Amino acid sequence: MAVEHTQLPITAVQFHPESIMSLEKRAGHRLVQNVVREIDGIKSMKMAV
Repeated sequence: MAVEHTQLPITAVQFHPESIMSLEKRAGHRLVQNVVREIDGIKSMKMAV
């Protein structure tokens, strides 16, 4: 689950421990990496405006 404030630069993501602990092909780690990249990309786009 994720939420983002409509006016302030606040984004929150909820992870359950079992999703992080998915070890098959490092799925949990990839999940976290993808979220961090996505949030970073959103922040970069908003700062450019």
